Amino acid sequence: MADTITCKSCGKAVAAGDRFCPACGTAVTLPDATVIAQPAHDPGTNATQCVKCGNPMDRDDEFCGNCGTPRPEAPTVVSHLSLRNAQAQHLIEATKGEFEVIQQLGTGAMGAVYLAKDIALSRKVAIKVIASNLLSDTTMISRFRLEAQTVASLRHPNIVNVHAVRQSQDLHYFVMEFIDGPPLRNIVKSHAPLDVDVVKAILFQIGSALSYAHRTGGGVIHRDVKPANIMVDREGDSFVTDFGISKIAEAQSGLTQTGATIGTPEYMSPDQYALGVVAYEMLCGHTPFTGSQYFIMVAHTSEAPKPIREVRPDCPPQVADAVERMLAKVPEERWPDLDTAVTAMGG
Repeated sequence: MADTITCKSCGKAVAAGDRFCPACGTAVTLPDATVIAQPAHDPGTNATQCVKCGNPMDRDDEFCGNCGTPRPEAPTVVSHLSLRNAQAQHLIEATKGEFEVIQQLGTGAMGAVYLAKDIALSRKVAIKVIASNLLSDTTMISRFRLEAQTVASLRHPNIVNVHAVRQSQDLHYFVMEFIDGPPLRNIVKSHAPLDVDVVKAILFQIGSALSYAHRTGGGVIHRDVKPANIMVDREGDSFVTDFGISKIAEAQSGLTQTGATIGTPEYMSPDQYALGVVAYEMLCGHTPFTGSQYFIMVAHTSEAPKPIREVRPDCPPQVADAVERMLAKVPEERWPDLDTAVTAMGG
């Protein structure tokens, strides 16, 4: 038997010495309660510790009796097939108690992205982990961390935020904002050609984000603008993600390689030209050039794309002209900046 008191708010038993009711979280003091005698609690299989102060919590406690912090939610049993690998298990262990890893969202050249829940803030986040096969390359690890640092320095409503950069032994990862929606790539594949007003809205948001990055910190150039790196949430807002090969990060760290081809062939950098390719695809249902990677790269330097209004007659001339100027072969013939470009098309 152990001395307990009863909570005036809910009537549940509170162990003597606790300052908060473990059932409802109400602050409990002796003048507000009556001392009674009840059997001590059996911790059981769901016993845990308070995430804030470390005080033991019984299986039925909803709040910490010492500090009043709510009980952490029971971890979800992860059974998603994509999580059954060493990297995912390492991530689960490394973030235990802070994040609940739910499932893998996708993979890329630099690594994998997982959906997780921030336990303390009760919100979804995305965790990006560097690919295991790159761990032996210190340059790639530096590039990965620089992506997080680069994006963390940017504050724009249409750029995905980075919350933290972490390392656990050989696991390198960063925690970022989760966008509840698909990449633009999926939308284009399923619904293109898109409504002109939708195209203008997306271009305005992404163009504004990229232009902001260009103006900030000496100029951050994305260099891999493509539908796969643009997320669209359930409200229809668009966000730029994956600054993994941004020019400013490489320039500041000495990671640039002379003669290296940067970006994805179908959406060749720089940013204005690449965004013009994305606009062309949204309007016409396909990129300006298709075929082998070699043909596409040659076409970007020497071929003119088919005029938009020949493919999409209902496209307003103002929009078609603005996008085609973004795709000019000579940089001096393009718009002076992305703000001017999106304004010219009525964004």
